[in-house]
Amino acid sequence: AEMLGFEDREALRATDPREFFVAAGVLERWDHRVRSEGVVRDFEAQLRRRDGRIIRAKIDARLVRDARGNELYYEGSVQDITAWKRAQEQNEAFAWMAARLAAADSLDAVVEVVREATDRLLGWDAHYFAARRPGDDRFRLISFVDTVEGEKQAFTNRDWVMPGLSPPVRPVLEGRPVLINRQPGESDPPLDRFGEKSQTSASLMYVAVRSGSGGVVPLQYDKVFLGHGGDIYTDLGKSVAQIRDILASMA
Repeated sequence: AEMLGFEDREALRATDPREFFVAAGVLERWDHRVRSEGVVRDFEAQLRRRDGRIIRAKIDARLVRDARGNELYYEGSVQDITAWKRAQEQNEAFAWMAARLAAADSLDAVVEVVREATDRLLGWDAHYFAARRPGDDRFRLISFVDTVEGEKQAFTNRDWVMPGLSPPVRPVLEGRPVLINRQPGESDPPLDRFGEKSQTSASLMYVAVRSGSGGVVPLQYDKVFLGHGGDIYTDLGKSVAQIRDILASMA
């Protein structure tokens, strides 16, 4: 009950089980398997908690029958495997990124690999890649993609002039990753609008990577609030560090 956000089992039992399954037809598919096979283990599904948060779950269940073979009830367990699945997907994404980067033969190829990998890891709305000369605050925009009307769209260098970094994100010049995560409705710290300017950025992440003397810096914006708890900061911190380390190893 607690895993799904309910105070007690009575409140959980009073809820239609169809409300828990995110994807249509999953409950019916699970029910059919249990009825036909008798026992089903390691059935994975996305479940919606009472507070609306989506979790990944593993369901083990068996159908209990009486002596005449009549169905009585289901017996089993549900385990939250969200963290485990996230770690598994991150490991796969980092392994994929490392292999692709090893084969990249141009800056454009590196940008494309990092852009796709960070999308898989973090689900960003907008992403740009920029470079600067050592000691210079201004950047040269290399690649810039934003989400416009639900579709990712590439912008040219002329579409946005990139200024120097504002004080909240200047630690990136020292090689430190920066994550600014604003609660919905908050306006501080102020963030520059870019690309699809009708949508205000809620979260902003910078990842600094030095490559030779050029100081290549991949920067990633995310226009949605990141997370429903402290765990997202840990996950993002690990992702940022691994992205930085993989890219830095190419220097």
